[in-house]
Amino acid sequence: MTYFGVCYSPYRIGSDSDWEGKVTPATVEADMNNIVKMGFTHIRTYAVHNGNQWNVEKALAHKLKFALGVWMRGLKHSDWETWNKEQIDFALKQVKLSANGAPIALDLVIGNEVDRDDNDIYTAEIISKAMAYAKQQRQAVPNLKARVTTCFSGTVAADTRTSQWTNIIQKECEEVVYLTVYPWYGQGDQWEKRSTPMNPNNIDPQMAWSFNEGGIRNVTQWAFKEVVIAEIGWPSAGKPKWATKDWSATPQNEKANLATTRTWFAKNNWNKGNTPFSAYWFSMFDEPWKTAEGTQGPHWGVLDKDGNPKW
Repeated sequence: MTYFGVCYSPYRIGSDSDWEGKVTPATVEADMNNIVKMGFTHIRTYAVHNGNQWNVEKALAHKLKFALGVWMRGLKHSDWETWNKEQIDFALKQVKLSANGAPIALDLVIGNEVDRDDNDIYTAEIISKAMAYAKQQRQAVPNLKARVTTCFSGTVAADTRTSQWTNIIQKECEEVVYLTVYPWYGQGDQWEKRSTPMNPNNIDPQMAWSFNEGGIRNVTQWAFKEVVIAEIGWPSAGKPKWATKDWSATPQNEKANLATTRTWFAKNNWNKGNTPFSAYWFSMFDEPWKTAEGTQGPHWGVLDKDGNPKW
């Protein structure tokens, strides 16, 4: 069964030094109410600490299905191995307490876009060790059916001969691989040279490039794994750092692209076994703190930072 879900994080206020105190159970409860009201049945999360510790409990209470993300540390932190194990233990503890012995199925996503180096520096060894630990520890949670996997950017498998991640994709991800794809940026390695914004009403060229040249085909047909599109979206404001003019980032274009994207996933059977992709729209709420990537960073939400509709 395929689905079109939404990415969720409670980080809509303050900065990383504020989240632990300002994100409360009531914050997450209100967010889950909004997610359900918008008609989403599946969510993807990113972490289990600093305000995220209520995500599992509140999602289950609202009968939401979810991919449970566990944020990993890499080489920028000397304690990466200890910290990563603690986060996995914390994630599984949350599942055990919230499920209270009832059957539960989820994807346990160890790290996010681990092939990138802008947040941290990950190696195949770091992620492999964390995934192995998660597979070992999940046995302690009764009635849990969890596929252990990780999340990469969409071009990680463009060349499986040279990628350090090939073995993890082929042998260590259990049945499924999470990949992020952003048609708003365009396709190929020439996206920083473009002078024309993308069309919110047509993502066919970008998705075809991601599948054929970008490497998604390699995951589905060579590694023979299901692909979940872990993030796909369109901002309502802002533009890339290199752009000198408007970049089609408006609330109206975000609305149009959301409808276009839903339609694309419903009609294209490009996944393993010629089936549709499941996908998560990025994201549920605007995140004002997210400015490092450009002026578009704070504006990817379906709702604004206060939970108000944009259109």
